[in-house]
Amino acid sequence: MTAATVARVGFTVLKTEISDTTRPIQVDLWYPAVPSTAETVFPYQPGSIVRVALDADPAPGASPLVLLSPGIHGSARNYTWLTEALARHGIIVAAISHHDESPTGGSGAVDAADAGPIASPRGWSRPRDCSAALDFVLAHPSFGGAADPSRIGAVGHANGGAAVLALAGGVFDPTAMEAYCHSPASRDDRGCEDADEPRAGIERANGSLRDERVRAVAALDPSLGPGHNARSLSRIKVPVHIVATVEGDFLPFEHHAGRYARLIPGASLTPLAHGEGHFVFLDECSSREQVAGVPVCRDREGVERSAVHARLSEILARFFTEHLR
Repeated sequence: MTAATVARVGFTVLKTEISDTTRPIQVDLWYPAVPSTAETVFPYQPGSIVRVALDADPAPGASPLVLLSPGIHGSARNYTWLTEALARHGIIVAAISHHDESPTGGSGAVDAADAGPIASPRGWSRPRDCSAALDFVLAHPSFGGAADPSRIGAVGHANGGAAVLALAGGVFDPTAMEAYCHSPASRDDRGCEDADEPRAGIERANGSLRDERVRAVAALDPSLGPGHNARSLSRIKVPVHIVATVEGDFLPFEHHAGRYARLIPGASLTPLAHGEGHFVFLDECSSREQVAGVPVCRDREGVERSAVHARLSEILARFFTEHLR
């Protein structure tokens, strides 16, 4: 069954700051636009040309809203296959480019020395970014009335997946993550390659960052699995959907996505078991960039990234449509 689609998708950019830390936030917003609006060509990124209704008025009525948190050092615009698809299914998507990580804010906005699995303050800053962005969008004079505050979801990839699971109630324990990264179990885990970096902000990583407004969560190849407290995961009550690369080239399934799926009550799982890699969730691209030796844009032989996106966009649209009624 395919969810109903809307005729026009609007796109705009909102910028704000988190009041307690003055961390700037950029929110790229995709949303159902008024039907009479014309879509025009807009380049999200170099080489990416799409048609959206730029800065259009939102469609009448209140729509569900889904927060999106990208993978480490990624930006909101790396996932337009998903953001546009959800918007065309009547869902507002507020996608966050996190400060200190995303190149969206320019080279000065990326802190390359603060990107690993243990020391990174992502364990606490990313969920806080998401909650602050939600506050901002819901209070926005142009878009606040377009979002239904009782129908909020979240989706994230890699570290973004861990962040949205924290919004659902998972509690990150940096000490447990450190122990795992220094154990034989992490031998094939590319996410632990920077495990000896300085432990900046680690004291703020403990404690619940649950946002009670978030009613459904989808995590795409979520990271930081060994660092999330098992008891906290077993107490998550909102619907959770995990999409996982079973033949992982970056994060071992059993320690990350598989662990979340086992421990979260009622979590549903979509396994990708035909050679898909960790970066298959990014938009199609052509650069030769690699992360920890894994190509970002080149998939394994036999994997068609566009086909994976088409399948997952329908699965995720159905998930959020069902649970954000």
